[in-house]
This record gives sequence, C-alpha cells and structure tokens, in this order.
Amino acid sequence: MKRLKSYYMHLRHHQNMERKWIFPLAIGSIVSLFLLFLTAITTSDGMSLFPFYRSFSSFSSKFVETKIHPIPTSNLPPPPRFAYLISGSAGDGSMLKRTLQALYHPNNQYVVHLDRESSDEERLDLSNFVKDHPVFLRFGNVRMITKANLVTYRGPTMVANTLHAAAILLRESGDWDWFINLSASDYPLVTQDDLLHTFSYVPRDLNFIDHTSNIGWKEFQRAKPVIIDPGLYMTKKADVFWITQRRSVPTAFKLFTGMRFRTLNLKNVSFYLLCFYFSDVVSASSIVEPCLPSVIFVTYIFWSNIWSHYAQASRDLSISKQRLKQGYSGKLREREPSLTFLKMITFKEVNSGMIVVYIGPVIIQFWRSVLGSAWMALSRPFIDYTIWGWDNLPRTVLMYYANFISSPEGYFHTVICNAQEFRNTTVNSDLHFISWDNPPKQHPHHLNLADMQRMIDSNAPFARKFPQDDPVLDKIDSELLSRGLGMFTPGGWCVGSRENGTDPCSAIGNITVLRPGPGAKRLETLITTLLSNENFRPRQCK
Repeated sequence: MKRLKSYYMHLRHHQNMERKWIFPLAIGSIVSLFLLFLTAITTSDGMSLFPFYRSFSSFSSKFVETKIHPIPTSNLPPPPRFAYLISGSAGDGSMLKRTLQALYHPNNQYVVHLDRESSDEERLDLSNFVKDHPVFLRFGNVRMITKANLVTYRGPTMVANTLHAAAILLRESGDWDWFINLSASDYPLVTQDDLLHTFSYVPRDLNFIDHTSNIGWKEFQRAKPVIIDPGLYMTKKADVFWITQRRSVPTAFKLFTGMRFRTLNLKNVSFYLLCFYFSDVVSASSIVEPCLPSVIFVTYIFWSNIWSHYAQASRDLSISKQRLKQGYSGKLREREPSLTFLKMITFKEVNSGMIVVYIGPVIIQFWRSVLGSAWMALSRPFIDYTIWGWDNLPRTVLMYYANFISSPEGYFHTVICNAQEFRNTTVNSDLHFISWDNPPKQHPHHLNLADMQRMIDSNAPFARKFPQDDPVLDKIDSELLSRGLGMFTPGGWCVGSRENGTDPCSAIGNITVLRPGPGAKRLETLITTLLSNENFRPRQCK
C-alpha cells in the first residue's frame, strides 16, 4: 500500500501546489474589505455601529490562549463509494441474492435487475428480499428495477439496461464515486473493505475498462453488418436478425472494443529422431545423410496434418462471410485463422555411430481472436457525461450501436475514447478474471475449483462466469471473504460475534471503519501494475 499512498500523496501535493496561492489571496482580500467596511460605518455621534466588535476585542485581550493546538488534518483520503448494478435473467434470482450479499457494504449503492424473461414469482421473491431485509431497510441503499427490461447480450438492450440503472443511481442514490456493472454469475474475490481501502488511493476520475482500436475481425463481422434486436420492441426474447445491406466503418468517430486477445491451439512441438551411421570416415555428409529420410518423412506427416487444420479453418471463415453477405441470421464463426511457425533442424552426434536429430521448436497458431468485455468500473463524472451527453457524442454513438452485434463490448469503449475530456482517464482493465473456452465461444468458460489458484494469482477483485451454487463459490466464501452461508461479507462495520455460526453483521457499528485483509494486498499489486509507467499512459485509447 506504500506505493499507492505515495502515488496519492504525489497527486494531491501536485494539485495543491498548482493553486495554493489562490485561496489565501482571495480570502485575505475579502477579510480586508469587510474590516474596512466595518470601520467606515458609524452612527451620528461618531460611535461605531458595531459595539460588539470593541467588546470582543477587549474581551479577547484578557483571555488569550498561551498554547494553540491546531486540529491535525489526516493525510489519509476518505474511502470512496461504489454504485453497483447486478443484473440477471431467468433462474438467476438466488445467485443474484448471493452476489448482492457478498458485495454489500452500507456505504455503497446497489441496483438489482432481473430481466423480463424471469418469472413473476422469481422477481417477486427478489423484490421481497430487498424490501424486507432489515439491513437494507436501515440504510436504504438497495433498489430493484421493478419494471423489468428485456435484455439480450448480442443486441443493444444490455446497454440500454446499464444506462437505465446508471440514471437511477444518479437520481436517487446520492454521492458515489464509481459505477460497476456485474451479472449474477459474477462474484467478488476480495472483500468490500479491501476494495474501498485500496481505491481510497486511486484518483476518482479514472475509468477501468478494457479497450483497443484494433478491432480485427470485428470490422467485418460486427461493424459492417446491420442487425435489429427484437428485444427493443417485443415482450419475448428472440435472437437478432440481420439486414442484407451492409454499412461502412464510421468516420465521425473511431470504433473501440474490448482488448482481450487470445491465441488458441498454441503448440510448441519438438521431435527427436535417433539415427545410426556406419562409416569409418566421419564427415558432415556421412552424419546427415542416414537421417534425412526420417526427417523428411516426419516433417511431411506433421505439416500435412497442420495444413489440413489451417485449410479447414480458412474454408469455415469463407463460408461464414458468404452467408453473412446473404443475410444469414444465425451464429457465425467468429474466428480468424492464422498460422505462424518457426522450424529448426539440428543434428548432433552424441556417440560414435549414433546421431540425435532435433526438429523444433514448431509453433502453430491456429486462431487469433479479439474478445471484448462488457464489464467495467466507470467514474461518476463519466457516467454524468454519458447520461447527460452535453456534446451529443454519447447519443450519436448510442444510435450507431443500436444496430451493432454485441454492442455492450463497444459502446462505452467508443464513447470514452472519442471524448477528449475522458480519453486520458482510462485504465486498460476490466478488473475481472475471465477464462475463455478454447476456441472461444460467445460466453466464457465456467469457473470451478480447478481455477481457484489462477483466480487468486490474477489479483483481480472480480471473476466470472460461475455456475449457480458451484463448490468453488463456497471455497471463495470461506477462504477469501470469510463469509458464512446466507450472510454478508464481514467488514469493519460488522461488530457482532461469530460464535455458534452467528452472523457478525447482525450487529452494526461504525460504517466508516475499514478492516482490509490479504485481498487488499493483492489488489494493490494489480492497481500498482495498471498505473505503472509501462501500462498506464501507453495503453490509453490506442
């Protein structure tokens, strides 16, 4: 935490130095003018109109403190407040409640949403949970969107739902510093005390969002096609459909998307062949010649197999493009084949009459994909800008992304990187641990116990995607969050006993007290890395 503290103190000192002479000058000028005004105003007998001024002066001359003890000002910044959107669909009600309890802190704000595909009973159950929970009632910081939206990830309805929640938080939830959108299948890897403590030293104008202008295959398969999302005007969820006409890439603004690059089916293959030679005179030719047939044969078999995979990938992509031109509305192959290899053949005599032939390393790269992320932590000023849109850019970009496939992976990214006021506030991370299938699908790999150590080593505060009630969630609760079943994640605000399985948060103390744990150290490592000279400015809106 020392590195983040020094970063914060340097920033604070720099800001104070820039304007430290302005405030004393202004205050001194106002006081001087006021005193001159007092001395100038007199009654008709020449006495001052404000006799209490003289009496206070004489009074203060008799009683003067010999020792003045100024109130010390803390160098520690106040903890921030987070505003969360936690959203889910049919069957996500219980998982959403679990995620809400794991994320809860009295100083934060929360909006929960189950989309219209969920049943009335499931939404009513969540509504009663929010409305009747004594802690939520006491602090009034959890709200449910009762008029449910229909949300499809592949269309713009998820963006509309996110903007809806942000508008509610701006209007009804008072002060907060960062807006974080999560789904019911997300889960925290650190406590809220860890998160609040670490982010106390982070400038409040920073925006954590994966982004890049290198959209790759998305230009052809997402930017140029035109889609219609029935979720905008229908009451039942349906897949998007495609318009035959295609459009060009925008020139009024530059497109950005998520920055998760994945190299798939990466193999590093080496072959060892053992050859024998029988010759009295050892020469280069006599060593190499006996091995050449074996080398040629193995190389032929190996590269024939590799080329067949590559050719099939190329054919699949060609078919996808052709079907897209014909207005195909189904799911297309969203991958782009490429092949990169390095081959080296080495002959080494290890004994008289025996040679080891080393072929390798051979690196085969079948796919290279740009995978977007719809998850982010956005600053209050940027959310204000996005909702109000005082220069119209957010509305213009929103109209464009209304016909863009998987628009959640590009809308906020494009707005922030085209807004001069905010493009230098981006931190290129979504603060998530996500594991993609190989090859990648529309949604990431479901996490389980085998992923536990990788999640911890990532230092990320959040992870996704979790199956409902998977054992890995219980392990996270017990080892990382110290959370009991059906309880809140304990923090400094919880002063109750843990005896006999009692919820420590059943007794509430000072809600401003933070008790960070080991998760704060991991998170500090991540934030320090993200804000380093190598990763911060060079990766902004590139």
